[in-house]
Amino acid sequence: MEELRSTEILDKEIQEDARRKAERILRKTDVECEKIKNSVSTRIETVTSEKNEEYKKKTEDFEKSAFSSIPLEKQRRLVSFIDKNVHKALTSYLAGLSLEKKLRLIEKLISRGAFAFNMEGVIVSVNGFPIEEVKKITGKIFGKEKTFVYKNVDETIVKDGVLLESPDGTVRCHSDFSEVERILCDDFRYELQDSLFDGRLSV
Repeated sequence: MEELRSTEILDKEIQEDARRKAERILRKTDVECEKIKNSVSTRIETVTSEKNEEYKKKTEDFEKSAFSSIPLEKQRRLVSFIDKNVHKALTSYLAGLSLEKKLRLIEKLISRGAFAFNMEGVIVSVNGFPIEEVKKITGKIFGKEKTFVYKNVDETIVKDGVLLESPDGTVRCHSDFSEVERILCDDFRYELQDSLFDGRLSV
């Protein structure tokens, strides 16, 4: 009997010791869980704050880019509008000139490129002008030192003007109204712009 009571006491002591250990483990687990929960909460707040700042910066950068491009786009459209209308006005003006004035312009263009034709023969393609009038111009500029071959061509070769070529095609000089427009726009763009729009537009 005495041995049985000793065994029961020992069993109770073991169980009590086990219970205390279990309680300690549970308390420790609760503390660890609370730490983890607090850590996760803090981490979520940190990540959320970082992401908010990141997206805020992206939004600000996008707005800056978008708003800064608006003046440039307006500037580009204004330049395009002005150029288009200047060329349109020039084309209309040049088309309305008398044949005599048109021939004077063609003569000036041929004179500008005459230095490049140091060969004996020159091919002269003509569109929109009487060949006889063009012969007078080339005779005046080059004299009788060269041999010219004249031919009427369609506008795929040259339009409203004259094309001078060396026989081997290595030297070419366009003396047409497209070149007149280009020169006028290059040299007098702002004067033409102010004249056309009465100084009301600026770029």
